[in-house]
Amino acid sequence: MDPIAPSPQGQELEAPLAPPAIEAPAQGAVRQAGLTLTGALALGLAADYLFHGKPFGISVPLFLALWWAILAGVVLRRRPELTFSWLLALPAALLALAFALCDNPVLMAINVLLLPLLLGLQALLLAGLARHRWDDPRIAGDLGLLAGAALKNMPQPVRQAAAGRGLSAERRELARKLLLGAALTLPLLAFVVVLLGSADQIFSGWTSRIMDTIGSLEPWWLIRHGLNIAIVAALAAGLLWVLRVPAHEAGEEAPAEPRPFLDPLILLVPLVTLNLVYAAFNLIQLRYLFGPGEATLPEGFTYAAYARRGFFELCVVTVLNITIVLAGMFLVRRARPALVLALRVLLTLMMAQAAMILASAFLRLSLYEEAYGYTQLRLFARVMILWMAVTLALLAARAWLERFPFARGFLLSALALYIGLNYFGPDRFIAARNIDRHLAGAPLDVHYLGRLSAGAVPELTRLLASPDPQVAGEATGLLTRWRERLDQPRPWVAWNLAHQRARRALGTALPAEAGP
Repeated sequence: MDPIAPSPQGQELEAPLAPPAIEAPAQGAVRQAGLTLTGALALGLAADYLFHGKPFGISVPLFLALWWAILAGVVLRRRPELTFSWLLALPAALLALAFALCDNPVLMAINVLLLPLLLGLQALLLAGLARHRWDDPRIAGDLGLLAGAALKNMPQPVRQAAAGRGLSAERRELARKLLLGAALTLPLLAFVVVLLGSADQIFSGWTSRIMDTIGSLEPWWLIRHGLNIAIVAALAAGLLWVLRVPAHEAGEEAPAEPRPFLDPLILLVPLVTLNLVYAAFNLIQLRYLFGPGEATLPEGFTYAAYARRGFFELCVVTVLNITIVLAGMFLVRRARPALVLALRVLLTLMMAQAAMILASAFLRLSLYEEAYGYTQLRLFARVMILWMAVTLALLAARAWLERFPFARGFLLSALALYIGLNYFGPDRFIAARNIDRHLAGAPLDVHYLGRLSAGAVPELTRLLASPDPQVAGEATGLLTRWRERLDQPRPWVAWNLAHQRARRALGTALPAEAGP
């Protein structure tokens, strides 16, 4: 028998030893509400200081570190185990660091959308609000549930704190004493500051500047910053409250998975037909793309038309193939082993031929780049081709291994490729390859290189030694404008490594008196 639990005969004797039934929970609720409000206010103040009127930079990883510190203090009290939701911190941290280390405008714009999505998914899993697995596309609807719960619970921490204070006379007495102490402090502080200012001129100037700054604050400045802080703090308070007190009961079952309904015989005919068509197409590609010399291009085709048409075929055919393969894997009913084997063979053959189409498109794009140079769009097209190739490999594994986690591999590979593209330095690569072509005798579009980000500046300094005087002159003017832009004062929270490297390269390569 448990020695702590009261016996039926001794309940009246044991009851006074038990903790109070009302006071402890009330104090705990007040403490939780206070922690939530403190964390939310800290996030509001940090967001206003780091981001209001400032470009993104090291401010993003700093804010993310603060968010995780507050989140850990809230969630680890209730759920200390290491789960996948915490592992999402790795890609989120890499995306946040990209704001401080990289400078590609297109990727930064995507990061602004992708980073909150990852953090929302992490919060959704931590709160226990997810009705689906993280690799299920339907989890996007669960993010709406999280947003609704956060908005609904924004006033809850304030209500809980106010209700808790109303239950405790001791807290009211404590607040009264603190207010009385503050009232006594103000005249003493003013008197001491005046005396210290008279004794030391430097201290007097310091206090005068502080008072002048306070007096110069415009009402609209206070309103604008106050609204920014209040909005962020309110949203953070609602989200932190949901994470601390989950609104979704864990016992609710997720909707049933869709059941296979296609007969494998239905897919056999289109699979056989498409494989024959792809085989004929790939034979033509082998003749024109892997043959020697200029004869590889059909008569009347330019590099531009050939590459554009090839990439269009890639998009349409690959999406069609992936759709058919997914249907064959997940929507086909169980059948005789012979039919299952035939279906797997045909699906594998389709994926192999789709891989050949990818190789064809990649080669066409390479021909186009050799003829016309490198751009961001063409580089992103290469990455898309690589992602499709990885997707086909994952589908091939899933075709033969029923337990292979295709959805997880698909999402994680896409995220890994995208993060890798951020740190690859697209603008530096594009500038380097185009300058290499120019130094080898090819024409160069200096105007296009001028539209690249600061990451390309160290490579652009090579153009100062161009054998073409016109290119060298255009490069001097371009680099001078970059130096003027980078010399503009920026707050420390907007620090960026790519900008720092660009300033260092310009200081070495460009004379101080150089002009356009």
